Parts: sequence; structure tokens; C-alpha cells
Amino acid sequence: MPSGLSNTPAYSSNNLRQNEVLAFPLVLIEGTIEHVGDANLPDSALYVQAVTHDVEKEDELKNSWVGSVCWPVVRESGHFKAFVHISHPGKFNIHLRIANATYQLRVRFEPQKTKWIVRFHYQKPSDSYQGFDAPSGVDNSDSDACQRLKFNAMVLQSTIAELFHRAGFARKTFAVELDADGFPVVNVLHSNHTISQARRMTDSQLLTHLTEDIQAAEAQNLKGYTKPSTASRVKHVVLLGGPHFDPRVHKVSNYRELVGGDMIVNTGFGLFTWPRSLNELTSCCFNCASIAPELIMDQCSVQQTYWASYSGALSILLHLLSLSFGLKYRSDGVMRKSFRQTTRLLVVMEPRSGKKQLVAVGRPVGDGRFYKLESQALKPVGATLEGIYLDELSIGELAIHCRWINPKLVKYVVTTNSATAA
Repeated sequence: MPSGLSNTPAYSSNNLRQNEVLAFPLVLIEGTIEHVGDANLPDSALYVQAVTHDVEKEDELKNSWVGSVCWPVVRESGHFKAFVHISHPGKFNIHLRIANATYQLRVRFEPQKTKWIVRFHYQKPSDSYQGFDAPSGVDNSDSDACQRLKFNAMVLQSTIAELFHRAGFARKTFAVELDADGFPVVNVLHSNHTISQARRMTDSQLLTHLTEDIQAAEAQNLKGYTKPSTASRVKHVVLLGGPHFDPRVHKVSNYRELVGGDMIVNTGFGLFTWPRSLNELTSCCFNCASIAPELIMDQCSVQQTYWASYSGALSILLHLLSLSFGLKYRSDGVMRKSFRQTTRLLVVMEPRSGKKQLVAVGRPVGDGRFYKLESQALKPVGATLEGIYLDELSIGELAIHCRWINPKLVKYVVTTNSATAA
């Protein structure tokens, strides 16, 4: 039970059970703060503060909020979503706090021990010497691209798990290899082909070349690459770092969305809108600033704003992964081909559409809070998330036929065509 007086905020309807075992490191805690309206908290205090401590170190850290991140609460309903990152296997206490009301939840992180894994790569052509397209002053280095991909690989992993949970099933998701800091391993994949050569390749040719690049890196035992015992047990998600905005035709050159065999390929355009860490997640989901014309990718950002670009890119990657897992597009739900609202699963509010979106949400503080959060620029997404679900057929396909989601299946039965444009 939360500590605090009865007339102060109190936690309820938590989506996790005490001592729940989780197989992924990025954990969503969703619930309701009761009496939040009665507490008359100012906007600057309308956040849930979240931090996690290793149980074995709890005695020395139990009163510490160092490294905590704050998450907005909807004043009218008390609805909140908070995330914590668990850096290594073991038992952890998750601490939540708003005003003088606190809550503690214990979970255990047990990564799946399986050979059916998903690896993420940031690809660079042999003649690519520039970073990804980004506004002036934004770090667009390869290392920054890898950090953004690392964090969002965890977001995708948690998203699939929560879609299972929302459908009434145990959380299931794909497994990744984790580094010493508990983040997915992401490598820079150096290709032998040039940017112009890639532009002239068909989809099948590009998939073949990327497969050969990965096999060559594994054979040479390059840093971060280990050769799998069976090639079909590893799916590779490759984010292309070669395509850039072409001012002559006013669009991204060589944009690709491909699924072929165990290869998933997408163009890494718009990476500057992706969060690198927990303390950037909310601001990336709330940022309704307009993107400069030369940095807009029409395939993702219908509304041409930062948050729409990020949500669109994340949704496309979710689709590509799901297609590789054996799913098909559906008429509704997250597998709807036009679905671009994945960020609704991550936050409790989103920027309003139309002219109201022109209002600046606020300037981030850096710990998940904002100097002034303009509530009129945001609308609650609600706890039910109408239309944001994975249909029963898709759930069954993943749980019964996909080894990357359920490694305990008797045999590998997911098959895909050699090259499919999503």
C-alpha cells in the first residue's frame, strides 16, 4: 500500500503484480493516482517520480532518488505511465513518488535464455562519411545513432510485451543481447557497397548484400559480432545510414522498408526525433514543433512534427518486425497499414491536432519534467487506448507459430518471402 495520508494522492490499479517476473529490461508501470485532484498540486508537481534499486543494495539506496525520471499525470483522471530501466538480472524494487505519497513494487528481471534473438544494426555504406540528417547543433554521429537505436529497441520490445498484456495474455516479446549497461547490443555495420551502388540495387539485391555484410563481420569476429550456430535463429534489424535528403527532388533518396527472410531493413531518416534515454522519452512524444522541410520524411510524418515523425518511425519498425514474425496487415489495430500511433502506448497524453498543435508544449527540464507544461496543447489518450491493440489472430500467430516470441515451440515454422516491400 502507498504511504501518505488519506487526503493525499494514493496509487491504485497498477498493471504489474508484486514479484512479477519480466524477461525485458524496460518496464512500464501504469496506474491511477487517486485524490490527485483533491491535492491541488501545481502543474510543476503533477508528475510521478520513478526510480529502481537492486534489492541487494536497497539498504544503502532506499532513500535515494538519484537517477530518477519524472512522468506526467493527467490531472482529471490521475492516469500515469512511468518507465524504469533494469540494468541487469535480479530482483529490483521500483519506487514511485508524487507529493508525499510513495509506492513500492518489486519485480524480477530474468532475460530469456534462447538462441532465437533479434539483433539491431546501424549500417553505413563504404563511402558514407557524414552522420544522419539532423538540425544544426544536434549530435548526428554514428555513436549517437546507435544509442538512439539501443533505447528504441527496448521500446519495441516492451511495446510487444504490453500488447500481449492488454490482450489478456502473459507478456511475451522477442529477446535481445544486452551489453554491460543493460542496453541491447547495437553495432555499426560497415558495408562494402557505396551509396550510389545501394541506390541502384533492387530490394532483393540490397537484402543479399546486407546479409553478406553481416556474415562477413561475423566470420571476421569483428567487435560486437558473434557467429550464430544456426543462421535462422537470428533476425537482423538494419537501419540504413546511407540515405539522405536529396534537395534536387525534395525527398529522401533510396528510402526502403523491407522484410526478407530473417532480415528487416528500414531507412534511418528522422533519427534526431528519437529519444536516447528515459529522460527524453516524454519530450519526444510531446514535441509538436514543426520539422524543417529538408528533414521531413513523408512516409512517416504526415503532420510534419517531431512527435509524429518519431511515432511514425516507431510504428513502421513495429510493422516490419511483426511481418518478419509472420503477421499480416489487418483492417484495424496496430497491424493496420496506416497505423502510426505507437507513442500512445508510451505516454498518457499526446499533442492536439490542427491549429491547437501550434501551441508549444513546453521546454524540457531534463529529468522528464517541463519548465511549464501547456496542458491546452495536449489531450489525454485514455487508459483503454481504443484502436491500439493486437488482434486475436495476430496474438495467436505469435504465441503459437513464432519462435522469436515463444522459443519453446517444437519447431521453427515462420516463413517469409525472400524480399517483401512493406
